[in-house]
Amino acid sequence: MSVVDTIPPVLDLALDPAVLWPPDHGLHTVRIRYSVTDACDPSPGVTLARVTSSEADDAAGGGDGASLGDIQGAVLENGGGEVELRAERAATGPGRTYTVTCSATDAAGLTTTVSGTVLVPLDRRSAGTLTPRAS
Repeated sequence: MSVVDTIPPVLDLALDPAVLWPPDHGLHTVRIRYSVTDACDPSPGVTLARVTSSEADDAAGGGDGASLGDIQGAVLENGGGEVELRAERAATGPGRTYTVTCSATDAAGLTTTVSGTVLVPLDRRSAGTLTPRAS
């Protein structure tokens, strides 16, 4: 009797920090951590599929700072990695959302894809969980 793998790996993803504040137009390191398990494959492969932004690099007008390269240096290695994300958002929008997507594939070719987000909120109030700055 042979075992047939029909269940894809389980992939958990965490990004730190999950909120970039203040929107200072600087690039900030976001750590990517993951864990992966599979019933049949002791070491499924994990890849960084993509990193995207809900806003263009340099949106029209001056409300987001005139900068390019808002996503840089994305790497993923055993158990984690990092990406540089720019802490800026358009002044007239709801805030920026970066989405980091990773995929895990086991020896049977079964794949799981998960995403996590990093927010650059419009203001401190819309961030909800941010600690206000001391005056």
